[in-house]
Amino acid sequence: MEALHVAAVKANMEGIFNGVKTPNDGPVLSHLLYADDVLFVGDWSLSNFKNLARFLRCFHLASGLKVNFSKSLLYGVGVTNAEINNMALILSCKPGSFPFTYLGLPVGANMGLVKNWKPIIEKFENKLTLWKARMLSFGGRLTLIEAVLSNLPTYYFSLFSAPLAVIKQLERLRRKFLWGGCLEKNKISWVPWFKVVASKVEGGLGIGSLACTNKALIVKWCLRYKNENTSLWAKSISAFHCGTRRHASIPLNSSIAGVWKSIVNLGRVMHEPVVDVKARMVPYVGVGDKTLFWLDTWVGNRPLRDEFPTLFTLESDKRCFVQQRYKRINESLEWFWGSSVPLSLPEHLDAWSNCSGLLSSALLGPGPDRWLWRTGSSRDTYTVSRLRSELDHINIIPKQNCYLGFTGFRRR
Repeated sequence: MEALHVAAVKANMEGIFNGVKTPNDGPVLSHLLYADDVLFVGDWSLSNFKNLARFLRCFHLASGLKVNFSKSLLYGVGVTNAEINNMALILSCKPGSFPFTYLGLPVGANMGLVKNWKPIIEKFENKLTLWKARMLSFGGRLTLIEAVLSNLPTYYFSLFSAPLAVIKQLERLRRKFLWGGCLEKNKISWVPWFKVVASKVEGGLGIGSLACTNKALIVKWCLRYKNENTSLWAKSISAFHCGTRRHASIPLNSSIAGVWKSIVNLGRVMHEPVVDVKARMVPYVGVGDKTLFWLDTWVGNRPLRDEFPTLFTLESDKRCFVQQRYKRINESLEWFWGSSVPLSLPEHLDAWSNCSGLLSSALLGPGPDRWLWRTGSSRDTYTVSRLRSELDHINIIPKQNCYLGFTGFRRR
């Protein structure tokens, strides 16, 4: 497969197989590999399909590995079904249609609709058969919930923001199974569910809320985007969502619907002080290879674009990194104006003088940059379990107060 990757890259460079060019000088997407599974992406043209068929034939003769076209599918974007059927004949494969499943996840489906979460709900129901609820003890049912049921939707939760109706339905299934009832009938729930999912320190069983788990898994992508800025997926996100009028630390083009939009919007919705995603993400600046000079808060208390708006207006490369704006001379750093637009007016020179004074207080460490997660006064590597515990704690406080207030006036 490594040889196939090298050959595909060479074919794309030579113009034999034309991949998809992403906007804003982004990468060219021609193929994606996962183990022995290959997804080719390219222009919809007759020459491209014929060259792909020749390319795979040459790979078969050289390596002895033949593509199983009977299991392969062809998908077209913005073309008719008749065109897809005609092109599929060239590769001797089957025509496909959106949405489809790739590596266990749906592609082209609107995951904001409850009906597209049906596979996860069915898996839950299959695990919660009536005989299991009757034969297992309370401890056995709790173990099954912790080991199996809480992890079943994790693959989906790690990428898609689940609708509230799906969360409620899955929680209802977990609750019924825990108290020993079948899915058709309800049994008495002796403890409120918000107490059951709470951590053991707060008197719960520690199984965690599915909604909080989903949010913690989604937030992880924001830090991964900053820490893996040179990876193919991060470059593709930047290509599609960055623009001349959109300048943000984590870019978002609101006109493009999809997974990335739901990820960024979820981070914006979580505005409570303890989970303010933008404020909790802090950089450890090393050589400055993962920290944006103008858009990230890395020196001072706010981004340089907000501190010096006149300089940011003149900047030609508004997404430049810190390492592009300094030189290391002996043991000291020399900051320079790197924009193609020169500083000519006195007020611009004064602003750059003030900016240079602020930059002189910046401390750069050794090695590459790392984006960390702020927890109180400390900074540490982001973990899903830690944020999930924080979100569970936030959710339990108002419900606990309401519950205690109600029981305080209950008649005996």
